[in-house]
Amino acid sequence: MKKQEILDAINKLKPALSDGGILETAGLIILDGERMIAYGDELSVCVPFPSPFFAVLPWKEFDAFIRKVGTEEFDLALDGDKVTLNAKKTTKAWFNVVLLSGDLPTFEEVPEADRIVLPENFNEGLSFCTFSAGSDASLGILQALSVSEGKIVSSDRQRITEFVLSGPCPDILISRGVSDFLSKCGVISIFCGETSDYYWDKDRTMFSQRKIAGEYPETSEFFDVQGEEIDIPLEIDGALERAGIFADGAGVGSKDYVHLSVSRAGICVTGQGTKGGVEERIFTRYGGKPLEIEISAQHLLQILKRTQKAVVGEGAILFVGDDFRHVVALI
Repeated sequence: MKKQEILDAINKLKPALSDGGILETAGLIILDGERMIAYGDELSVCVPFPSPFFAVLPWKEFDAFIRKVGTEEFDLALDGDKVTLNAKKTTKAWFNVVLLSGDLPTFEEVPEADRIVLPENFNEGLSFCTFSAGSDASLGILQALSVSEGKIVSSDRQRITEFVLSGPCPDILISRGVSDFLSKCGVISIFCGETSDYYWDKDRTMFSQRKIAGEYPETSEFFDVQGEEIDIPLEIDGALERAGIFADGAGVGSKDYVHLSVSRAGICVTGQGTKGGVEERIFTRYGGKPLEIEISAQHLLQILKRTQKAVVGEGAILFVGDDFRHVVALI
């Protein structure tokens, strides 16, 4: 077997391998002859991976040892209650097979013809909306992103994002953590089962998320922001990147949240944390009341790639582009 092929498969499994510990299979790699599988409490992942045996192995030790093996190819074999690894005829290692008390969970077999092709900008939308999804357990359903009526919506009550998809998509709820992972994997199709939603990427890796119970609240009214329009100068990009260096989570919200103050003197961008801080002022024309917001530097940079204009309303600021709307509450 090739070392890199094993590591590539394990890397795709990692979010499921580190996902909680309710299931007996938590932190275990399952080789079933055709696939490498990991079952998490919320997310499970199944990677096409042929092997000549069935075995359940401890993830951390197996992964760590494979990475340290000083050869690109080696032999894996099942020997009784052990999986043996032989490399260069000089190294022999073995991993004790894990015995489970119950049956393994099963992935629903879904014919390719039953899968729905996702919109071309689905992963872009997940990535863009993940920033606004709640990260606090007290927010309940707002920890999820809502996909409904051709849009992705997320909110943590301080900010809300809406992203318009380029085509139809089933109505689903996706947790913040799963959304972040799926967007990086580049999923291309979906099947909505009774208890789980299944996704596939171009390499035929399958991701399964348990369905989230509940109904996402109506959000359209929050985008009704009326007020003065402000032009955001291009120079702010560098200021945001520099401010994000110092922001380390010592303040409110995300670890890269920066502070923006807007007045007739311009926009003041501040980033600070335990290691220091920076404050930069950029000129822009603005004749309204002074305002302050806190926002993720990276998210604002993504927004500014789509629009350089915003509307300052009573208690909120609205960004609007061709395929999105984003509202942030003023401090």
